[in-house]
Amino acid sequence: MEEMKLCPRCSAFVGDKKRSLSVHIARMHPEINAQQRLEKQSRPEFTLRCLECDQLIANSNNVLARHVRCHHQLDWSDYEVKHHFGGTWPTCSCGCGERVPWTKGGFGDHIAGHIDHQGRSGPSNGMYGKKGEDCPNFGKKRTAEMKERYVAAAKLTWQRRKAAKLAAADE
Repeated sequence: MEEMKLCPRCSAFVGDKKRSLSVHIARMHPEINAQQRLEKQSRPEFTLRCLECDQLIANSNNVLARHVRCHHQLDWSDYEVKHHFGGTWPTCSCGCGERVPWTKGGFGDHIAGHIDHQGRSGPSNGMYGKKGEDCPNFGKKRTAEMKERYVAAAKLTWQRRKAAKLAAADE
């Protein structure tokens, strides 16, 4: 004997096959189908506004970027600069004045390599602006003792990382 389902609209019993309930609703309650079709056809409400044409256009930055590229012939980075940075391309925080490159995530604070390992940047970094003969390390050669220390330090780092990986794998 076939299992039965109850129609939520009219409490009629309907067969428990895949399409039985949907066929019943289509035949007996056409107003529900019309309402569902209207809901499917209606456009979703957009949440992001294009600042060029002042229209709600998209629900994601990817879609907004495509709109900006196709309808306004602007790269996304230029759109960001124009509307979120006052038309001025961001510059490196180290003080060198160079433009920060655009990446998919946005603009960084500095250009790679412009901050030293102690966190000092720009003129506060002792190596800032020193190139060629002005660089204190220009022309220096590593001694055999220095090379041995570099090798020992690299081996120690490698051993520590290996031990950390093994410990993590054991957990």
